[in-house]
Amino acid sequence: MSVVLTLLAAGLLVAAFPPFGVPFAAVLGLALLVVALRRVATSRRAAGLGALFGIVFVGALMVWIRNLNVGLADVAWVLLAAVHAPFFALFGWVTHFARSESRLAGGAITVAAWLGVFAALRWLPTFALEWADPGYTMAPFEAARDAAALFGATGWTVILAVASVGLAFTVETRDRQPAIFGLGALALVLVLGVALDPGAAGAELRVAIVQGNSPCPQVGCANERERITQQHLDLTAELEPGAHDLVVWAESSAGFATDPRLNEDVAAAIGAEARRLDAAFLIGSDRPVEDQWFVNANVFFSPAGEMLNEYRKQHPVPFGERVPWRAVFGDLPGMRVRDMLSGEGPTLFLVDDVPVGSVISFEGAFGRYARAHADLGAELLVVATNESSYGRGAAADQLIWMTRMRSAELGLDVVHAAITGASTIIVDGVPGEVSALYEPAIVTGTVRVRDAGPTPYTMFGDWLSGMMMVIGGAFLTLQMVRVAERRMR
Repeated sequence: MSVVLTLLAAGLLVAAFPPFGVPFAAVLGLALLVVALRRVATSRRAAGLGALFGIVFVGALMVWIRNLNVGLADVAWVLLAAVHAPFFALFGWVTHFARSESRLAGGAITVAAWLGVFAALRWLPTFALEWADPGYTMAPFEAARDAAALFGATGWTVILAVASVGLAFTVETRDRQPAIFGLGALALVLVLGVALDPGAAGAELRVAIVQGNSPCPQVGCANERERITQQHLDLTAELEPGAHDLVVWAESSAGFATDPRLNEDVAAAIGAEARRLDAAFLIGSDRPVEDQWFVNANVFFSPAGEMLNEYRKQHPVPFGERVPWRAVFGDLPGMRVRDMLSGEGPTLFLVDDVPVGSVISFEGAFGRYARAHADLGAELLVVATNESSYGRGAAADQLIWMTRMRSAELGLDVVHAAITGASTIIVDGVPGEVSALYEPAIVTGTVRVRDAGPTPYTMFGDWLSGMMMVIGGAFLTLQMVRVAERRMR
């Protein structure tokens, strides 16, 4: 029965994310998992169930990784789930270990252990990933997004966990009070969100996303990079002069042979379009550095057509942009020859005197990179991404939910540009027109810049999650001391 509950719990957590988006399925899923973990006979058994949950949850949530057109796609998918499994196993062990404690202590320990899983994965060397954080499942709800300005997506992971543990304790004890407390906390924070309005309300900027697409996504073809850049130039030529303040080309719209810092003709063509449109341009491009490195950057052009500064991506995708332990994996089929050089920090661009920040690719799924730009003074955020390798799975929709939470927690409108889709302009956490996958498109809209100062989340980061982990950790330490004392008697 515990195995069935564990598998059902994993399924419910997956259902909370796109493409399903079942409201509050994450609450019920974690509640069932806690019930399953607390009812087994040993902590070792609970750890095994936790590992099983992690493998099924992460593997099913990110099954689109198998669409990668490389020989090791299935291996990467299995490895991803395997990396997550030990953290969920530890959660299972701690949850079972804490079941002898009072409701308050046991609940605090369980919530803290759950938060600890995602905090560890968020900062894991080489394989860090924030993609599966349950707080992102609250992106569709306006009140939840507004409340996220207080404590971020990670704060919603706290609130959902409190509700789940309360529900699990009620199922276990038949006492309604834990569920009333947990679900009441969830409702109270949603009501608080209704009273908040943290969105941007400053001057307007007119934005155009040029989604040039690829002539041969996933499979590759001769001169693909050159053809991609030309398709972006051709689409940009359709824009009307004076209609836009900022034009965005997504990640890898230019690069290597067409990198504007290396190719004078490409730089001149982009500069000419900037002058024609009287608009600033942000161009996603990567370029080789020596024989073994490359940089992934957003390159900024002024309305005068001058190529100015650039933001360099800081967080490489494991195996996709940097091969870990190259001595072991470097010679395997499909491994890239060059590794990405990480950028040193946030960079702001001035568009009509408005400071604009940008992140690249799955950096948009980490709160800390966007927050660093907001903390530096960004009043608008651009997320430039390339998901052309992942097929028609849920990756694009899942990332949009995450950038919706970036918009909400930072109080910034977001320009979400993807080279092959889906692209959209997010205003106050709400996406506008969403482009289709693998089709050329121009997405236009008006954003508002932030002029109200930083949100609490921008200033204090993941404070609620951190506080709950400290409290739960203190209870866990006391319990471990008591257990040690009993064993010494």
